Amino acid sequence: MDIIGTLMDEGTRDWIPGASIEILDVNGRKTGAGFTSNTYGSFATAVPLGSKLLISHVNYYPITVKADYFENGEVLEMSRKIAGLPEVTVTAKKKNSNWLLWVL
Repeated sequence: MDIIGTLMDEGTRDWIPGASIEILDVNGRKTGAGFTSNTYGSFATAVPLGSKLLISHVNYYPITVKADYFENGEVLEMSRKIAGLPEVTVTAKKKNSNWLLWVL
């Protein structure tokens, strides 16, 4: 079965390039086959009936889509992860040093 789709950020409506798309078998196990979305967030492939797609990206929560219910040309929206890093404080101390200047 051939499928075609596009990945989009649900908030900004921007395309999501470079997302990892893995093909899962009927039982949801990884098959070892996969590919990535292109510069415009688009992808196209052939998958066996009953398979699923596991779509992931470092900046988004992963989604799983059943290939049997996938409509060709469908736009799939992904939710962005909020990357919260702990606050960091940077301080510096001036080191006292006695410089001697020798003039000859």
